[in-house]
Amino acid sequence: MRISDDVLNLKDTLMMDKNYFNANPELGFLEYKTSNYISKRLSELGFEVRENIAQTGVMGLIRGDANKPCIMFRADMDAILTDPDDPNSIKHACGHDAHMAILLGLANLLTQKKNSIKGTVKLVFQPGEEGLGGAASMIDQGVLEHPTVDKAFALHVWSEVEEGKIGICGGPVMASGDEFLIEILGKAGHAALPEKSIDAIFIASQVVVALQSIVSRNVSPIETVVVSICSISGGCNFNTICEKVTIKGTCRTYDNEVRRFVSERIKHIAVSIARSFGGDAVVEYIFKHPPVINSQEEAIQITKLSEQIVGSENVIKSYRTMCTEDFSHFQQKIPGTLTFIGCQSDKYYPQHNPNFYVNEKAMLIGLELFCSIAKKYLI
Repeated sequence: MRISDDVLNLKDTLMMDKNYFNANPELGFLEYKTSNYISKRLSELGFEVRENIAQTGVMGLIRGDANKPCIMFRADMDAILTDPDDPNSIKHACGHDAHMAILLGLANLLTQKKNSIKGTVKLVFQPGEEGLGGAASMIDQGVLEHPTVDKAFALHVWSEVEEGKIGICGGPVMASGDEFLIEILGKAGHAALPEKSIDAIFIASQVVVALQSIVSRNVSPIETVVVSICSISGGCNFNTICEKVTIKGTCRTYDNEVRRFVSERIKHIAVSIARSFGGDAVVEYIFKHPPVINSQEEAIQITKLSEQIVGSENVIKSYRTMCTEDFSHFQQKIPGTLTFIGCQSDKYYPQHNPNFYVNEKAMLIGLELFCSIAKKYLI
């Protein structure tokens, strides 16, 4: 592993920032302490700072030659509830504390080389990544404009990749993330007189089974699709046939055409089956995040930079996951590349586990990569 002295000299600052964020986790669009801390740090470093983008978002800007590229680096800010039933279980259990600290580390190094920057750099701290649409909100409020961003880069510390390794490739690397809600409508009645009722639970069970046929029988095996039923609710009595059942789930794929097809297929299956048993179905399909599709050109360059940092044997050149990331919204507008920084240590805890933690080795690799990208495109 090759870490430059410039990065090693920032190790204490890097961990200080991470420890602050870790000790002060805040949910999406409520990152007030977080954004104040970031704004103060960027101002101290001499950045032009824009605050309150999409409520709590922050952007640090160094303006260089307007005729040279404008490069954006992005970090997400929000923490999560590790227990949805416990409002006090807010924690940085996805690595966003590390992402912010790494981006502030890059800010330190860019300040040191301010006079050598050829273009313009934007450091974007994004609120509300965890399913809340923070990226789209920042785009709507002009974060990619004045000046126009030419390329965007992000990283994600990743528990499924071994510490000391980097995952990077061009094309799709993270799936789209859509949600669907199906309401099965029947007719309530006494359990002893099922012929007088329309059993929404029975219909729902048929729908759940039939939805599994989408992946195996309606989509080409060459494509990658995951349809997951994650919640079924309905009925409350021992002797009353249920009138309404709610089914909730997600759909993930790498291809937008497949995404649209699956959405229509879910609606058709649910409605057709419900009506065949005398009931009905109402389907709401929510297109949330498109797939993360890395720029091929930039992925090649980042692969080379990664090999210089961790060695070619530690660069996973085909790493993909079916998880989602709203960095994809930036990629809908400009070429963008997201890289996975391995953080799986001896004590393995997955993302969103309350014990998830990122140590300094992964963070130093992440900062070294961001610095290498900045030197490649800006210095």
